[in-house]
Amino acid sequence: MDTMIWTKETIQELIRTNDKAVAKAILALYARQTESERSTEHTQVENGMGFNRLDAPFLTSIAKALPRYGNHMTPRQLEKARPMLLKYWR
Repeated sequence: MDTMIWTKETIQELIRTNDKAVAKAILALYARQTESERSTEHTQVENGMGFNRLDAPFLTSIAKALPRYGNHMTPRQLEKARPMLLKYWR
């Protein structure tokens, strides 16, 4: 059984090439936002968890919409979200 080693490079390559990985990453980061941050769509605590304050409004809006659209994103959303997500590799 092969065990995947998740390095910065492998995570970033997955984000660059896999649309489902982009959606999963957004939902995983959204789950780490505080309840208040989720409801206001703004980062209030700089705790290294969830989205940073610049990305929070856009990525939160996508995270809220993903379940309604079968976890699919538009080409424009993917184009904008991919570069944002590359910094969240940890």
